[in-house]
Amino acid sequence: MSLQSKEVQNVGQLAAEIAHDFDDLVVAILDGANYVMETLPPTHPAQQLLQGVVEAGKQATEIAGKMLAYSNAARDSGSGDETPSMEAGRRWTAMTPACS
Repeated sequence: MSLQSKEVQNVGQLAAEIAHDFDDLVVAILDGANYVMETLPPTHPAQQLLQGVVEAGKQATEIAGKMLAYSNAARDSGSGDETPSMEAGRRWTAMTPACS
């Protein structure tokens, strides 16, 4: 295994660990927001703010999923003409919407 391949695998492993830790935090935030939303009356002014927290949490969960997909791409890459970092980067770019 080349040094570059090993480095890409290490980055993939780090991305997976960060994604799992990040997702754990997001789940705790979503659980808390959902609990408060269920506890408050539907007309309470905080409901709209909490809905924003839930929507942001869903987006954060999607980001964690993309990080996991990147980590899998980094671990699985190495076949074909691309270097592992090129292939993993291409997969990440394909999964991530362009910033405007």
